[in-house]
Amino acid sequence: MAKIARSIAHAFTKGRKSAPAEFRELENQLYSLSAALAAFKDICGHDFAAVTIDPAHLPARFQTEDQDGVYTVSQMLDSCRETLKHLEKIVQEYGPVTAPTDPSMPRLRRWNTDLVRNYKKIAWTTEAGDLATLRSQLMVHTNSLDLVLGIIMSSRTLRIEDSLKEHSDMVKDIHTWWAQNIRDAANVRTEPAPERDQSLVFQSAVRPLSFEVHLSSNDSFQLLCAQACLHDDWKDMGAVQIFVCKCSQTETPSLGPRHPRVEKIALSPLCFPFRQAGDSTSWTLFKALDKSTNQMVSITIQNVAASDIVEFETSFIQPLAEVRAGDMVLNGLSNQLAHLSISNGRIRALNLHSDLKGLHRLITSVTFQVGHRSLSQSHVNGLSLVNYRELGQQNVHPVDSALDHAELSIYYDSQDMTKTGDITKTIVHLNQASILKADESNACVIIEGVECVGSNQDMQLHRLEKADVTLQVTSQEGAKTLHQKLKDMRRELLITSLQYPRPDETVVLHLQATEVQCEVAIISDAELLITRSQQNKHRLIVTSRNRCTVLSQILPDTFFTAPPTHSPSFSSPTWVVQLQDGGKREVSYYPNGFRFLSFQSPNAERMFELGRTAVIGGTPGRALSLE
Repeated sequence: MAKIARSIAHAFTKGRKSAPAEFRELENQLYSLSAALAAFKDICGHDFAAVTIDPAHLPARFQTEDQDGVYTVSQMLDSCRETLKHLEKIVQEYGPVTAPTDPSMPRLRRWNTDLVRNYKKIAWTTEAGDLATLRSQLMVHTNSLDLVLGIIMSSRTLRIEDSLKEHSDMVKDIHTWWAQNIRDAANVRTEPAPERDQSLVFQSAVRPLSFEVHLSSNDSFQLLCAQACLHDDWKDMGAVQIFVCKCSQTETPSLGPRHPRVEKIALSPLCFPFRQAGDSTSWTLFKALDKSTNQMVSITIQNVAASDIVEFETSFIQPLAEVRAGDMVLNGLSNQLAHLSISNGRIRALNLHSDLKGLHRLITSVTFQVGHRSLSQSHVNGLSLVNYRELGQQNVHPVDSALDHAELSIYYDSQDMTKTGDITKTIVHLNQASILKADESNACVIIEGVECVGSNQDMQLHRLEKADVTLQVTSQEGAKTLHQKLKDMRRELLITSLQYPRPDETVVLHLQATEVQCEVAIISDAELLITRSQQNKHRLIVTSRNRCTVLSQILPDTFFTAPPTHSPSFSSPTWVVQLQDGGKREVSYYPNGFRFLSFQSPNAERMFELGRTAVIGGTPGRALSLE
């Protein structure tokens, strides 16, 4: 069933460009259900009797004549299978047209026009329900599987007889919730929409991502197109075009006519993408090919809509970076764009880059101090500040693979070295908690208590722990600029640490909800994580699916001591990150947290309470889907 759900979801992905907007939510839910089914199979195999429910303990309305003996989770799986099989038939009948075998023919990735025209009239469920009914059923199936999975894992892990009754009670609660909601979902039926003109149907399709494309040259930017989007075939081997100009197709006359030069930009074998650190969000395509001049150029992409940034990165920037990094390592190349990690052998690909161009000329010396010992270096001839993603990690969100520190690399002029073994390069590890100070009166920047790694021409490494690094600059303005660049990178690391589990944290609960509310934020289409650190501290992370809103809180100890009849406490320090239009991020801090956390429906409240109980019992968590 996991394969069926995944193949159906993939069909929705392939037909995304021609699909109604409602299909996107269904696509996401199918991928969640596929993951839940795969995890359930990994844990339980085919032994569904691992969890049993006596129908005598169920409400009378769920006790039917055909339920003799022990009621097992197989009924939940049978219902899920029935839903998927019905949906599979619809996909086979109206599925996306596949690419033609003749490469000279256009590549079609559209749903059958009958489905696009009449999708609101189709019986999407076995009970003739609509798309909303189908999505509700899929969420119920995912929720039920994940909660039962959590109880099975808990009972196998704890091995405590006294907990068996509690686990049995929880399973009965889960089954009661499932039985009620699967029936409620089946009974929901909206009236079919009146038939619309076909020309209007395609207006509801998911619009392509749009953005500005600039040509970067000598610290100046030339606007190539203010309304560009990705070409459908940009990722194909030998593709000659990355962008398509949409200016003439918009309702904004000021954008002007079509801009053909942007469509002359192509991927070169050396092209590598990365994001620029800073207040606004922009990306660089390093060494793209300008076919109008046959030159390698740097392209800057900016002004992606806030709600589209995650999709833009996961569908374009990150896949391209992974392919290019893999090719570089395979060909024996190792540079600042991509290289193998010395510690674990994984590929590291450039993720964030801070533009420090020319700042190294303003640095007169660098001093490293540990306790009463100090070492000074002069003749700085290079400076860079970058953050890497580590590739090759399975079941990890792409952005989640970003390292928790940035590398400030300081290069020294090797011609000024007086003896063999002198340090030629120092890497200063900057993290989200690093202390940065700007001493404007002395024109210097100080980084306190950081790890430093020096290397010589023979690549011998020398480490310093908890060192204070002082960068002496020629002017107050130069010190101010360098300090701001370091602060911008530290802010990027903070935001990443707020929205994803940290290296020392383990996810113990993963939920999905249609809407989460508190007095500091309202988050739609939300994901909730509860993590546990090595110090046994728990953290709540709530993010919108598009990552426009992030809430992170270190949970107080009273969160787990509140009885089920009382709301848990959320009165501890909280960070909220809000992504604004244009890519600017507003970071707010609430030292006293917030008073309540509520969901859109009572069912979601109940499922969150079940999840909290599972965390108290030490249950490893998987994704729970709440409605």
